[in-house]
Amino acid sequence: AAAAAAAAAGAAAAGGEEAAAHAEDVEDWEIDEPDEEAEEQQKARRPRKNPRLASIGRVDEHVLYTDYTLICHAVAWALQGFPPAEERDRARPGRSENGARIHADGAILVFLPGVGEVMRCVRMLEERLNTGEHVGGIAGGPVGETLVLPLHGSLNGSDQRRVFRPPPRGTRKIVVATNIAETSITIPDVTVVIDTGRVKQTGFDAARNMSSLTVQWCAQDACRQRRGRAGRVREGVCLRLLTRRKWSSLAKATTPEMLRTPLESLVLQLRVMGYTPAYQFLRKTLDPPALSAIEAAERRLARLGALRSAADSQDMSVASMSFHTLSSLELTPLGRHLAQIPADVAISKMLIYGALLGCIEPVLTIAAALTMRSPFQSGPDGMSDADRRRFSSLGGGCSDHLATAAAYVEYLKQVKATGRGAARRWCVEAGINAARMEDVIEARRQFREALQQIGFLHARGGTSDPAEGLGHGTNQVLRAAMVAGLYPNVCRVVKSPQKYQETMAGAVEKLREAKEMQFFVKTGPQRISGSSEDGDEQDWDVYDLIEQLHRVTIHPGSVLFQERAWASQWIVFHELAQTTKTFVRDGTIVKPLSLLLFGGDLDVQPLSNTITVDGWIRVEASPRVGALVKELRRRMDEVLEQKLLDVTFDVYSSPVMQGVVKLLNADGGM
Repeated sequence: AAAAAAAAAGAAAAGGEEAAAHAEDVEDWEIDEPDEEAEEQQKARRPRKNPRLASIGRVDEHVLYTDYTLICHAVAWALQGFPPAEERDRARPGRSENGARIHADGAILVFLPGVGEVMRCVRMLEERLNTGEHVGGIAGGPVGETLVLPLHGSLNGSDQRRVFRPPPRGTRKIVVATNIAETSITIPDVTVVIDTGRVKQTGFDAARNMSSLTVQWCAQDACRQRRGRAGRVREGVCLRLLTRRKWSSLAKATTPEMLRTPLESLVLQLRVMGYTPAYQFLRKTLDPPALSAIEAAERRLARLGALRSAADSQDMSVASMSFHTLSSLELTPLGRHLAQIPADVAISKMLIYGALLGCIEPVLTIAAALTMRSPFQSGPDGMSDADRRRFSSLGGGCSDHLATAAAYVEYLKQVKATGRGAARRWCVEAGINAARMEDVIEARRQFREALQQIGFLHARGGTSDPAEGLGHGTNQVLRAAMVAGLYPNVCRVVKSPQKYQETMAGAVEKLREAKEMQFFVKTGPQRISGSSEDGDEQDWDVYDLIEQLHRVTIHPGSVLFQERAWASQWIVFHELAQTTKTFVRDGTIVKPLSLLLFGGDLDVQPLSNTITVDGWIRVEASPRVGALVKELRRRMDEVLEQKLLDVTFDVYSSPVMQGVVKLLNADGGM
């Protein structure tokens, strides 16, 4: 019937009564008396399906980049000079059938999305290429001697420099890299690029204030950039492990950074320049960010104290402000100070409060380390858990930030005692990246100069002892400075029910295992509401907290990962990262008083003798404490405003800041 309809349509297009009559004859003839010979001829005229294309169409391309057997076979094929299938078994390495050398002495660059994939591919290539066996179970033929090298951002400088050195004579170099080799560096002798088409790219969820690092398909412009890594000095070849159909479905260009990063610093700079509201300027850009991202940025600036209402109304909390209200807020003195420091607004606020509280030296180190990759190496050759805990203990305990500050102090001691060469060897033994420690020194210098320009480093004569403020019992002020900068990045620790064990002296408390702890963060502006029968929204307990918050996990590289004895139930952290799970990175245990002094909106509840911060951080305290904290906050704002008017004003020596420091050191009785 389908053949008859096609014949009839063709006849109608040709026109003429004779063609129409012929079509009717064909239709009647096929219906009344089918002819097998005619059907066979009709089938022969139909286009045949290519079985190879049909097979490719059934391939799940999401797993191609992790098909290490396929990658090994592609590398072996490149080592042989890309011979045709029928010639592979008899072709010599790097020669075609007529003996011409095809890219036989250049390096091969393989692109993979992450460090884990790179190291696994390196191990498999070393196992399969250097054993003389067939590659991946396929008759790949001889490939010659090879040198397989990894390349990613976590490697130390000496290991990264190995990829630039020419290999020994008769040996082919294979570099397996992340996208660090896409634009950051150029390996001049690469003649073959094998591109899996995947990349680990950062993103940002403005609604949940959470960054993510996920494996995604590259855009076409990134793939072309990778292709350009081959043949920098002569002809090269690029082999992409994806089909033309997948290539046509890729995005034309990489997502602009403004659409996948926080906008706080950008919005703050626009406000300083007079572009208020900021969204009216940002919507004119080539790729304007979503209004929700702009709203989240302004809401966080308001939480940090960089924005406030012109009427200075204390009745409306930041969480309840509409987008229109947030857009109409004005810059505070703190906001103008933050805009003058070349760093993220949270880090800038940490620096300012480090100067206000008299603990600027360790804060400079912590802030510098947060602007770059951690100086602590990961992986098999990285820092051990015992060394992490040792550095954390030197800094005061239970803190990734203080561990970094303590390691920096130890590095400077090694440099002073034995010189930089010996200090670098010490770093290798301790699992520390010496190059990043040098970067910390440079970042500290830049931050110091920025603070000096706005007059925040004249209070204590410019002391330069980086160990100041570290150690047991002396760092509550330092932890408070971190709360001031990192808030609202707060995590609640929920302990499992206490268990007991029988002893000869009776039942004693059993120390909880680290895996029994649960961790929760508040990712939205909503308040925690109670589920009590009387309907009182303020009457909530830990079960309401667990149901309405987002559960997270401490990152395995944190010193808090194996923590069992929690001195406080609150952690401030640098960022949330979404990978296989939602991880808390770079955390520090803090006391409730720091959250009251430098946290969000306070709600004093006289009947229950509690103070709630931003509707979910509950602290047991009398209403008198709540009034004292509110007054201290107001006085600190006045000190900042006075500093803006008079840069020579000594902030740290003011009675207000001296009183806050004494209160923190005494721990406020809480």
